[in-house]
Amino acid sequence: MSKIEIRDLSLTYRMDDAEFLALKDISTTVEDGQFVCIVGSSGCGKSTLLSVLTGLVSPSSGQVLIDGVPVKGTGKERAVVFQQYTLFPWMTAKQNVVFGMKQVRQESAKQLAEVAEEFLRRVGLQDFMNKLPGELSGGM
Repeated sequence: MSKIEIRDLSLTYRMDDAEFLALKDISTTVEDGQFVCIVGSSGCGKSTLLSVLTGLVSPSSGQVLIDGVPVKGTGKERAVVFQQYTLFPWMTAKQNVVFGMKQVRQESAKQLAEVAEEFLRRVGLQDFMNKLPGELSGGM
C-alpha cells in the first residue's frame, strides 16, 4: 500500500543575510487512494511543500517518505505540473514532449518521436507539433 509521510518538516529560505521560514513543523500522512487538497493564501507555503514532496527542494529539517523511502531528490515515480509552464522556447512542441520522455523512457529516438506524435494527436495538437511555444496559444 502506497503512502506519503511528512514528518516534522520545516524549510527556511536563506537569501543574502536574511532568513524566511516557509514551512514549520508539518506532519501528516496521505494513504493510498486518499485525495488531498492543499489550500491557503498566497505565500503560505503550498508550492514550497509540493517542491519538497517532489524532491526539487530539500527541507531544512524533517523528512518526506514515500512508501517508507526518504525522498532524496527527484524521481521517476513523482511528477509536478508547474504553475507557469516551462517549455523550451527554442524547441518545437514535439521536441519538448520528446525531451520529457527521454528523462524516464529508454527507447530509440524514432520510438520517442512516434509516441510524442501520438500524445500530441490525443490532445488535438497534431497540426501544431512543429510549432515553437511562442507560436501556440496559452491553452495549447
